Amino acid sequence: MTTTEFTKRQHSQIKKIELEKWLEGTRIKNDPGDLYVMHWIEENSQKFRTAWGCSLCRTCTKASECGFKTMPECSSHVADN
Repeated sequence: MTTTEFTKRQHSQIKKIELEKWLEGTRIKNDPGDLYVMHWIEENSQKFRTAWGCSLCRTCTKASECGFKTMPECSSHVADN
């Protein structure tokens, strides 16, 4: 994995964590805090990396917008050059 690929994956994973943290905060009507982030990393980071490896997002120029979805098929996919 190149530095660029790693950075793209990490950026998408951070967006995924932020989105799920926001959703959890909305559900509980409070900020779930850093413990939620640590729990997410422990429980979901490996699943995210596996999904990322199988997704079109890893080769898409739009990954910064929607790569957190880790989609195996995508009508908006624009391949990197």
